[in-house]
Amino acid sequence: MAEFRRLAMIECAQCSALLEVYPQRVPGEPSLEWITRDEALCKAPPVKRCPHARAEVERRFPGFEE
Repeated sequence: MAEFRRLAMIECAQCSALLEVYPQRVPGEPSLEWITRDEALCKAPPVKRCPHARAEVERRFPGFEE
């Protein structure tokens, strides 16, 4: 992710894990990628499938391609 500029840093409303959101530019992949260094805080792991984290990203980026 170092070659892409971070689009946002979002705090999960459920567990307060910080999500770093990046553009994904790989054909056939989702349009956004998000990671967290606070993955241990996630209350519904894995963070990629966490409904709370997904809701936070969807609020900020409505209609993102999954």
